[in-house]
Amino acid sequence: MSPAPSIDAAWESPAVVPELEEGVVQIWRLRLGDHAPFPTVWRQALPTEERARATTFGRAADRERFTRTRAWLRVLLGH
Repeated sequence: MSPAPSIDAAWESPAVVPELEEGVVQIWRLRLGDHAPFPTVWRQALPTEERARATTFGRAADRERFTRTRAWLRVLLGH
């Protein structure tokens, strides 16, 4: 039995952001665990309530993941 293909092999990064079309569902996947630089401006763009909520997480990694998730959600929904 051959090994199952990596899930990463099934996902491709588009060269450009696809246009949104009526009646079409797009599924996006983000690597929240990556330790790539995170733009401070995105963190500052979060509403005060979300920045305050991030401080309630005990571990720094959890605070960062929450902040990245919320920022990316706003970027995607605002596109």
